[in-house]
Amino acid sequence: MLTAKYLKSKIDNDYHLQLGDFLNSLKERKTKQKCYILDCFVKNSKSHLTVDDVHNILTKNSICVGRATIYRCVKNLFKEGILRKYKASQNGSACYQYVNKDQNCDKHCHLVCLNCEKVLHFESEVANEFKETLKKEEGFLLDIPGTSFYGICSSCAK
Repeated sequence: MLTAKYLKSKIDNDYHLQLGDFLNSLKERKTKQKCYILDCFVKNSKSHLTVDDVHNILTKNSICVGRATIYRCVKNLFKEGILRKYKASQNGSACYQYVNKDQNCDKHCHLVCLNCEKVLHFESEVANEFKETLKKEEGFLLDIPGTSFYGICSSCAK
């Protein structure tokens, strides 16, 4: 779990400059709040976070960032391709995941539980075969990391 001491120690001068340079490259004004938001996604890169999740993580760690700031920052990070966006349900909150170039996210799709809105990664040759079949038979290029299948997870099915 992230602590305020841990997060704040990570936003030291060098790290803050790296995140700031990154935000500047996106034509974003560099603020500590934006660095904290981006840092939250980087530190939780294997998770799918909603804006409320980010707000709760920061608040629990005594970092004060308003929801409106988080929404604006997340919107811009998504637009720039830094975050992936997933919608758990039509009425549910969108969740986001940091696009880490080191992770191999191009090979899995997502399973979204309609009950608890949990998002699971699913990597299988079946998904890749389906992608190739669509390409061959329909000329359709499927975006595997952006593909979500909706159903009920094993925990909710019990």
